[in-house]
Amino acid sequence: MSEQTLDRGAQVREGEELDLERLGPWLKSQIAGLEDEPQVTQYSGGASNWTYCLTYQ
Repeated sequence: MSEQTLDRGAQVREGEELDLERLGPWLKSQIAGLEDEPQVTQYSGGASNWTYCLTYQ
């Protein structure tokens, strides 16, 4: 079975940005090995529950 992404995130919509200055340190304290800042994309739809994809290199 091949690994495929069914939905791809897009640029984060204006006014719906994540506060990476606060979120970044918390994520790094919870997940070993995270470095630098993530690439952040946002999935479409989600009017009441915004959904993001954070990708670390």
